[in-house]
Amino acid sequence: DGWEYNYEGRKSLVTEFNLVCSDGWLVDMYQSTLNVGFLVGSFAFGYFADRFGRMKSFLLSNVINVVAGIAMAVVPDFISILVLRTIYGFSIKGGWMAIYVLLTEIVGVKYRRTVGILYQMFFSIGLLILPLLAYFITDWRWLQVAITAPFALYIAYYW
Repeated sequence: DGWEYNYEGRKSLVTEFNLVCSDGWLVDMYQSTLNVGFLVGSFAFGYFADRFGRMKSFLLSNVINVVAGIAMAVVPDFISILVLRTIYGFSIKGGWMAIYVLLTEIVGVKYRRTVGILYQMFFSIGLLILPLLAYFITDWRWLQVAITAPFALYIAYYW
């Protein structure tokens, strides 16, 4: 009749799609699709940022982030999640690169290193906050929405 999990009300990707035993490799595939998106997004958004501008690329990446992130939280099947996760990785890396280059161009050579470190520090702080969020948000789909929501605020940053 299926698997029985002792998660006390928590819903994870693994429990929802029974990604255990012979299907355990699909958890690794979930992370791998994100990295494939990173790879393609690095090349694509590097070109987009040079061709169309850093802020337009940043705006585009955030729109894609919001759409793919929310869609990932509502689609019912695992294959769609993998496709959306790839798109999500594509746009996250694109936005990261566009703003990193824009920031370092704005501050000039003297402060480039400091700004680069501060920019990365916010990513590290986010990684430290993520387990706390996951502790309080017990459904992986709602956690996905919580992670995606700030990108909607970045869209307003464009103006």
